[in-house]
Amino acid sequence: MAARRRSGAEVYGYDPDPRVLETAREIGAIDAQAPDVAGAVAGADVVFVAAPVGALSEMVRLALQSAAANCVVSDVGSTKRMLANAGADERFIGGHPLAEPRPQGWSTRARTSSRAQPGI
Repeated sequence: MAARRRSGAEVYGYDPDPRVLETAREIGAIDAQAPDVAGAVAGADVVFVAAPVGALSEMVRLALQSAAANCVVSDVGSTKRMLANAGADERFIGGHPLAEPRPQGWSTRARTSSRAQPGI
């Protein structure tokens, strides 16, 4: 959220749970809610996929399927084995969070983090 504030980027978000989307909008993590992955990715220059490990591969696949030819897609998952096929797409750059894990989930982290967390 801190990096978004500094860059002035417009952020669209998608989650299958509408309560998660509403919370993300309320705390300022996203500017607008998208009805699906394609809607969240439409017109994006860069896409970051954040999903539970079991859903990450499918979410990256959908993001790549929906992204423009010049859009970079990355993830913030800590495991890459299931994303091996995504590496065949030159738009995909696997990422890795360097921030410490929080058992309470992203919403607690977003409300309590005042600075950008590094990633590679």
